[in-house]
Amino acid sequence: MSVHSKRTGSLVIILLVLSLPSALAQPGGTGEALFAANKFDLARTAFSAAVKASPKQPAPRFGLIRTLIRLDAWADALAESRNAATALPLNADAHGLYALSLLRGGQPEAAQKESDKALKLDPAAYWALIAGGRIALWENGKEEAGSLLHHAVEIHPDWPEGWYYFLETFGEHKRTEALKAFETYRKLAPKGFPHEMALEGVEGSLTFSKSFEKDPPMQSTGKLDEKALKSADDGKSPLIRTTFPIERDEANFIIIPIKIDGKRFRMLYDTGAGDGLSLGKGAADRLGLPLIAKSIARGVNGKETSKLYKAEILEVGDLRMHTIPLEGSDKSVGPVDGLFGGAIFKDFVVTIDFEHNEMTLTRGKKAVAPSPPAGFRTISIPFRLQHDYIMIPTSIADNNTWCMLDTGASGVSFMSLNLAKKIAAERGKATYQEATMEGRFGVGISNTKVNILVFFLSVPIGLMKDGRAAFHVEANPTIAASVMDTEVSRSFNFQLGALVGIDYLTSSKRISIDYPHHILTMEFQDSSAQ
Repeated sequence: MSVHSKRTGSLVIILLVLSLPSALAQPGGTGEALFAANKFDLARTAFSAAVKASPKQPAPRFGLIRTLIRLDAWADALAESRNAATALPLNADAHGLYALSLLRGGQPEAAQKESDKALKLDPAAYWALIAGGRIALWENGKEEAGSLLHHAVEIHPDWPEGWYYFLETFGEHKRTEALKAFETYRKLAPKGFPHEMALEGVEGSLTFSKSFEKDPPMQSTGKLDEKALKSADDGKSPLIRTTFPIERDEANFIIIPIKIDGKRFRMLYDTGAGDGLSLGKGAADRLGLPLIAKSIARGVNGKETSKLYKAEILEVGDLRMHTIPLEGSDKSVGPVDGLFGGAIFKDFVVTIDFEHNEMTLTRGKKAVAPSPPAGFRTISIPFRLQHDYIMIPTSIADNNTWCMLDTGASGVSFMSLNLAKKIAAERGKATYQEATMEGRFGVGISNTKVNILVFFLSVPIGLMKDGRAAFHVEANPTIAASVMDTEVSRSFNFQLGALVGIDYLTSSKRISIDYPHHILTMEFQDSSAQ
């Protein structure tokens, strides 16, 4: 959603600088007017000139960083915010903006330190509050985030940044308050990144959301109803377990059998699909459901129109849920009927046995990954759950980064082109090849021209625990693609190093994704016991 550059921009700014030097010397000056008019490219030039003219003035620096964020020029925002924090070491907003830029750049640990500095300097500074709120969301502290971000929107109710993050703090039980906050945000009509992306297709999404007001989605029924699940969660009854068979295709993908309104479907189990349930071309038609609304779905290949439906019953193993939100696409999903988002099971410990091709769902107060059988060992790796997606610290060719665990991605990894170019520069020209290709890697149709980089030699990839790689897999071949940076990372407002795919996981005998405790456990045969 970047703003197009205007070729006359430089000339306009030169004339402004010559005719209005006093205006540019003031905090903000012409840059503020251009920013308010959503002319972000011109605002960038004006603010840059103002910073050069008055390097000790905070307003031009903050205006420049805010503009770079709207342009999603995150690397430049990171550099400028670092400069601002250095030039203004006692300014809380400088450190707050630096923290936000670090988070967009995929560096949450460094962002945490800057956020702490900002709030210590001034716990009532707007950008310090925004940074603190976003860090709290990263740590899954919605209550703390809500308090900080509520304070921020009180300070600047006409600025969209606070509202954008504040909306993430509302749970399902605060639907009315969330809709009210969203209407306030929408009326601001913010342009640029990430706001245009957040508001795209929103009318359809709102219509769809309102259709669930009287009957909340995905409520359990049958023998494992909400009452039985709550009793297990509270420790008043034994753990609940249900096991069912899975399929594995030639690409190692996990295919689970489900029923929707009594009809059978084969679905790709996809942790990269959040908590979504999406049927491909023709599959949704089998249900004969009325279309409720249309919206926008985003994926590796950009965006596409999605059709929104409501089904009555979803059955998986012994689970039976009613009032089911369902997306339909005009595109096929390979040989399967659709995508089953891994976070549909986010209240369970999900254990996948690759040897016996079974999936077990466990729920209850003391639910954890199963103990390994004799002769096996486990590695447990903490992760962050962000918007129902699994983010894990990862080492890729000795570069520490954050990756998304994606059982819907083939191979070991699908890498960021930015990171791949850094590794390629270290390895030398003879070790890789770059190309441009047309094609789809996943959801989306708006961006199918992709720049790729393929390494000739394997790339070691390891999920990290306590600052070191717990288990390495040699990825060969390793493919990097520009859409990882231009689509996937932009959608998350967080720079990812790669998608860690299914082949990384199937190098173990069994895995458990403990959603409640945010732990991935991988099980291996213990070579020392042989």
